[in-house]
Amino acid sequence: MLKDYLDSLEDQFESQAGLGSDWLQSFKLKSFNTFREIGFPISRKGNEKWKYTSVSPIVNNVFQVSQPKSVDIDLIKKLAPWSKDWYNIVFIDGYIDHDISNLPNSGISIDSLNSAQDRIGQLTDVSDDGFAALNSAFLSDGLILSIEKSFDPNAVLNIIYYSSGSNLEFNNPRLHITAQEKSSSIVLENYVGGGANVTLTNSVTEIELKPSAKMTHYRLMSESNDSFNIGYERVKLSDDSSFDSSSFFHGANIGRYDLNVLIDGERAHCDLKGLYLTSDEQHLDNFINIDHSKPNSSSNLFYKGILSGKSRAVFGGTVLVRKEA
Repeated sequence: MLKDYLDSLEDQFESQAGLGSDWLQSFKLKSFNTFREIGFPISRKGNEKWKYTSVSPIVNNVFQVSQPKSVDIDLIKKLAPWSKDWYNIVFIDGYIDHDISNLPNSGISIDSLNSAQDRIGQLTDVSDDGFAALNSAFLSDGLILSIEKSFDPNAVLNIIYYSSGSNLEFNNPRLHITAQEKSSSIVLENYVGGGANVTLTNSVTEIELKPSAKMTHYRLMSESNDSFNIGYERVKLSDDSSFDSSSFFHGANIGRYDLNVLIDGERAHCDLKGLYLTSDEQHLDNFINIDHSKPNSSSNLFYKGILSGKSRAVFGGTVLVRKEA
């Protein structure tokens, strides 16, 4: 089955050749070549960070890249946090739905993937993660945000990734946020849906905080028990910036959250909190890392879980304080 999936990915990648700007095509090809080299982390040897999570149930399927669809907004409101007072930005199977999204018209600039070559991939090292490489190779739509100092600090950016549950489809959401100097923001990332069919959501998020920027961040994973959700998130902090993140997970057959926060500034601070609830035969893996590369910075890390049934959970990672820090 794995060979069938790899052969299918080759065919699907070739079918999208020529789409996007020159740099985007080059970026996707480089990423797919990396994926060809490292593949999925199915071997125990050389895949230490996946040591306790088997991806065989995922890669033994032959997933097809998802296509744009329409969904009733009332269904979205039932599954994800929603307020008419928020900026609600909705992706359906990896594609933004402009008809039901309301984007800010001030204090934020939004770019397309085609013009984001100076941002996309800057915080992401796909050389050691096959899923992140796959996301980069199959980029189709994404959200590239720059939050300015003038943005309302009480406004909420509610980003919803909805999986419609089309059988054996996989989507590759991509989010890049630059929080500009002295900006303040509240960001929600929501992964919901899935339905009764086997689906894969394979997301990559990159967040860069410039000096004195502050972000309150929430991440919710609440997909169905027949879905797979792989999340790869990279955050970089500059001088005097702060990143306060709370995560809540209670869905997916196999769920994985790989978060790495690079504290690359003095007097910067990150606070990472998480709660996960698993049941039945779910498997959830949190791989959380904090890297203090500059002195006079601080961090807190606090994750808790409640397991029931035959479910399993993995928590791993490191807090690294470099010699120069």
